[in-house]
Amino acid sequence: MLKEIFKGLLWGLGFGLSTGLAYVAYAMYTLAAVEFSYKKDLVSMLEEEVSSYYEYIKPEVIDFELKDEVLIISSRSKRIDAADILKQSAFIKFYLFGNVPGEEEKLLGICRQEIDSDHSNEEYTYYISSCATALGNASQVDRISVAIGTKR
Repeated sequence: MLKEIFKGLLWGLGFGLSTGLAYVAYAMYTLAAVEFSYKKDLVSMLEEEVSSYYEYIKPEVIDFELKDEVLIISSRSKRIDAADILKQSAFIKFYLFGNVPGEEEKLLGICRQEIDSDHSNEEYTYYISSCATALGNASQVDRISVAIGTKR
């Protein structure tokens, strides 16, 4: 009789422990999903905010040339007083496009330039970036598009 009571107690303890662990696992899964959703929303809000800076700083490519299979890009952006804040959350992104023989215009690479808080003069900040193409030959680059990217 005592043996049966002890056996029942162990069965009940095992069932209770496994049920409790299942609830803990479900709670951890739910919390991870909530945290992921929260981070996704924060990144989305940051991207919206940073993309609004594009019109404010107006980054542009001045010129580019090829030196030793590396593309040298000279660019500038308008001087901003809040550059330190923008420096921590964004960068200038260059999309390299070129005409590959037998194909339409093709993306040849993406490069980035950190936004500098030092100003070259009262109106603009100038940058010189070196960029290697990943998807084609650097000599095929004939157009560069500029955007603002976010650091995640």
